[in-house]
Amino acid sequence: MEGEGLMCERYKEALMGLLDNELPEEVRKDVVTHLHECPECKAEYASFRELARLTNSLKPPSPDPSVWDHYYEGVCRKMRKSAYWAWWGGLAVACVVAAA
Repeated sequence: MEGEGLMCERYKEALMGLLDNELPEEVRKDVVTHLHECPECKAEYASFRELARLTNSLKPPSPDPSVWDHYYEGVCRKMRKSAYWAWWGGLAVACVVAAA
């Protein structure tokens, strides 16, 4: 019986790979065959599938509209600062050229 439990552990480690379609074809066939023969692993795989179905149906919450207002304010503020320093940099270059 101990050998069976260890064998199931090996298959259980492959269940997420099966679910995500990431197993090589030969391994996939072996795992699917095992699922037909082992009710415990089959039940665990079914619970993984249900969990995946539920998580895929979730939608992330929409941010509060004020988040975007603050974001755009910050972007505009950075743009104004960049323009301000670019103007001063241009003035400094003009002064150096004029002094030369």
